[in-house]
Amino acid sequence: KQNEKAMTQFFYSQNNIYKFISKNFKVFELSLWVKSRVNYINRKTIANTTPFSKKEILNVDFGFNYGNELSYEHPCVVIEELRNKILVVPCSSSKFKHIYKEDGTIRKEYYPGEVCDGFTKQTALLLSDCKWISKNRVVSKWNKSVTNDFFKKMYDSLFILMFETKNRQLLSVVKKKEELDIEN
Repeated sequence: KQNEKAMTQFFYSQNNIYKFISKNFKVFELSLWVKSRVNYINRKTIANTTPFSKKEILNVDFGFNYGNELSYEHPCVVIEELRNKILVVPCSSSKFKHIYKEDGTIRKEYYPGEVCDGFTKQTALLLSDCKWISKNRVVSKWNKSVTNDFFKKMYDSLFILMFETKNRQLLSVVKKKEELDIEN
């Protein structure tokens, strides 16, 4: 009986999803939704043990979003790998226009990527959307990586955003060391 009740609730939830989508989705978003659902079904039960390297660019399916979170497929740069998970920074070419403040400085939650850095076009790396994901979310590899110089600068910007207080402490220690070096 519990299973029958669960299946009935599942049916009603699917009906609610249909009503929601038919009122709120355009055809393009519906196709992204369907593709993401298919990705989930195809990858849910497999164990992805593919090794990924730092700096590698991948296509990742983030699934569904809340509010302004990233959703569906986006390129990402691999920051770190830990067994069956990877830490990635997502990219979005449509967000590139939002990178710069009116005074020309870069917003701290973004980092600009250019063709010369390893991308196919200008892109915004969404540092504030950096996250650990299952390797099963990886849809494909680009067979490309970002440059060493780009990775270091982007990584430093990510560190400053994520650990602002620790960064200030580190800068303070470095400054004291430089002062002591001058005295010696």
